[in-house]
Amino acid sequence: MRGDDLDEDDLKSLGIKKSIDSEDSAQKIMINLGIISAASQPIVLCFDNLDNIPRLLDGSLDLQTLFNVNSSIHTHYPQNFLIIISIITSTWKQNAELIQPADQTRVNAGYFHLKPITLEQGEAILAARLSSLHSLAKPKSRAAIFPLSKEILEEKFPRGKTLPRNILELGRQEYDRYKIKLLDEPENDQELTLEKQLATFKLIWQDKYKKTQKKISNITDFAAPELIRMLQEVLAALQYQEVNTKL
Repeated sequence: MRGDDLDEDDLKSLGIKKSIDSEDSAQKIMINLGIISAASQPIVLCFDNLDNIPRLLDGSLDLQTLFNVNSSIHTHYPQNFLIIISIITSTWKQNAELIQPADQTRVNAGYFHLKPITLEQGEAILAARLSSLHSLAKPKSRAAIFPLSKEILEEKFPRGKTLPRNILELGRQEYDRYKIKLLDEPENDQELTLEKQLATFKLIWQDKYKKTQKKISNITDFAAPELIRMLQEVLAALQYQEVNTKL
């Protein structure tokens, strides 16, 4: 349960002075959190991507240590923790016999095998995961799973079914690809747009300047409020956003 040290910026963002430096401290904090949340909602701990956890000398995954944590929480902690251990079926079959029977019996909710889902169900999962991002987007996207699409799902899963993990992994890949595209392309597009706007402005400016120059035979001494109003009109015409009207 002990993690790597955090840098000062991360600690400041979390509002703490130092990171957890011992197993005992981590357990005490979790016990306190369990007591505080006992009257409200359970604490959910999800262990996923277990193929990347440390291995034993024989090369097998050290799942026993993980199940030791599960048993410890069941024994010493308030009973409002929900622990979800997500393991690929083939990985579980290869390593299940290495886990002590006593620790396996602590899986009191049972074992659940996720079945393939339809692409419509996959769209619903992606829409739920992306909804918080879509709510912040301007303008709003018409597609609930943008930057993905039903066509992408059908091309990737032509049989019409797949596992939830595969849907989420595809979503992550497509979202990362879209972010990279935004970082690479908009800057060039924005620069090109600004150049076109500047060139257009120069042509209009020169045309207006020449016409105005012919009309003016003497220089008028404008008062300060009038000059300020004229400046405000120019800034508004240029669509400058940070205009202080009380200049």
